[in-house]
Amino acid sequence: MSTATANATETWNSIKDYSYSQRSEFAAKANEVAARLERDTATAKGATATKLAEARDELRMATTEISAATADTWNGTKDRVGHALEKAESAYKNAAE
Repeated sequence: MSTATANATETWNSIKDYSYSQRSEFAAKANEVAARLERDTATAKGATATKLAEARDELRMATTEISAATADTWNGTKDRVGHALEKAESAYKNAAE
């Protein structure tokens, strides 16, 4: 799962400076990480599965806000997605230990 960890970090680093006009691409990349979390949660066990599911749920909730974001709320929306991606990274790191 360490590859997925790097991917969550790389995804955030690649999208954190996206502008409001790039929100569709931003959402697509965040949803790719959520889909990986979904797959990995299904195969994980115990506490690892729980942490991955929590990260997945937080990321899914944050990504649903993207479609409702306005130019004025865009930075806050990005921050919530960023926090969720950080939580995903942490869950993957815990799973690898």
